[in-house]
Amino acid sequence: MTELELAELHASHAVDDLLHVDDDIHDDLVEGAGFEVVTRSPLTLRRLRTLPDWVAPDMRLMLCGLNPSLYSADAGVNFARPGNRFWPAMLAAGLVTVDRDPPHALRAHGIGMTDLVKRASVAAAELTTAEYAAGVARMERLCARLQPRAICMVGLAGWRAAG
Repeated sequence: MTELELAELHASHAVDDLLHVDDDIHDDLVEGAGFEVVTRSPLTLRRLRTLPDWVAPDMRLMLCGLNPSLYSADAGVNFARPGNRFWPAMLAAGLVTVDRDPPHALRAHGIGMTDLVKRASVAAAELTTAEYAAGVARMERLCARLQPRAICMVGLAGWRAAG
């Protein structure tokens, strides 16, 4: 399965739903798609309260947030909170043409989205050093595999905390 197929599976299931999958999927893809492995044989995944990676090979831009908020995870959209300036800025800059629609941003504009840490939280202060380190390693593998033309880290305060 591709990253995009897994993201679509994530979007079409509720938190804690179990999915039986025929494919053997690498752990990075499982985590990036917002699932956890319950059993390996047969492969059973649990949909987590997070956001999937909306990514694909050869993106023109990959946006990487620190981690999803609980609000965004529940809405199923990166930077979903109504007062968040991310989507209005993306629209005003002409980078996207549809508000709060990561799949459209990827398919129509070659702009993918991921998070350094996949676990949703109320605040970045809840994240651990180990989560940051694992996230950096996962991001390195993701970038090596997908080869985005550019990467943009979103959220300066969070990135300072992660550094």
